Amino acid sequence: MPKVSASKRSKLGSYEEQFGAEVLSTDGSVLLCKVCEKEMNAENKLLVTQHLNGINNESLMENRKQSGSTTLQQLTTLVAATGKNSQFSTDLFEALVSSGIPLWKLENEKFKSFLRTYTKQQITSSVTWRTGYLKSLYEGKLAHIKEYVGEKRVWISIDESTDAVGRFVAHTIVGTLEASESKSFPPNAKNLEKTNSSTIVQAFLNSWTLLWPDGIKHERVLLFLSDGAAYMKKAGSALQVIFPKMVHATCAAHAVHQLAEEIRTIFPDVDKLVSNGKKIFLRSAARVSIFREIAPGVPLPPQPVLTRWGTWLNAAVYYADHFDFRRFCTLWTSVTLRASERLLNW
Repeated sequence: MPKVSASKRSKLGSYEEQFGAEVLSTDGSVLLCKVCEKEMNAENKLLVTQHLNGINNESLMENRKQSGSTTLQQLTTLVAATGKNSQFSTDLFEALVSSGIPLWKLENEKFKSFLRTYTKQQITSSVTWRTGYLKSLYEGKLAHIKEYVGEKRVWISIDESTDAVGRFVAHTIVGTLEASESKSFPPNAKNLEKTNSSTIVQAFLNSWTLLWPDGIKHERVLLFLSDGAAYMKKAGSALQVIFPKMVHATCAAHAVHQLAEEIRTIFPDVDKLVSNGKKIFLRSAARVSIFREIAPGVPLPPQPVLTRWGTWLNAAVYYADHFDFRRFCTLWTSVTLRASERLLNW
């Protein structure tokens, strides 16, 4: 989550103080109108005033006076009376988060109307859900993981990946070692400044600090699973000094991939064949059509991606199975020439 500047947090807090906590609410990053239960544009005071004085807000305020309460007031009363959020809202929120459904989907009027009609419950805005429910849900899940792990012997797995905006993220999974089926949990995902052994070690220790806040139980951590990257092996070696009973096991599939990469470097001509075979049919429907005419029943050549384990080996095996050298050259020449003829005739 991006950091919120102190000036913005202070400005939103001043709006809440000026117009009243019964009208506005903020978590330091967004400003919520409690009248219409929507996020507001808070770039300047004029926009806030215009929103509060709008026809929609005035109508809602009038309805509030007539009915004596609103959905948000009822929720606030319920929280004050019971010491916890509405059970329906909590259950719905947990179901959405657990299913991977984005909270902004609740802003869809059709979906919101459906829920209101068949549940007879009011559905608050996604901003309210994020500011009022997310933290409590996280804390509840973390408490459940802590309780289950307890004093059991455990294992941990860490994998680093890059997200859509290019950030390095370390995903951690911890599990219990039991005679029956082991249960696993994802306690956290940590953004890394860079990918190296030091950041992996820090992510490893942070995960256990979350689960054992009173002190990491070093003798309880028996297994560390990771891929076979050099920085992971280095991190494992460093951690075994702190966790003397821990065994570091690397991924067998990654080892096979590294073997395939070594094979690729030993046979550069085969690598060129695989690469050029991919280029010939990439984004060329005409060549694909000609290939199927010339070699019916033969599948198209694979299009390997180096970051997808095993795809290069699959492509090499494909060429070994389907073509001898002479037929392969004749076929490729025919495909290229006929595609060129079609282009010229067109």
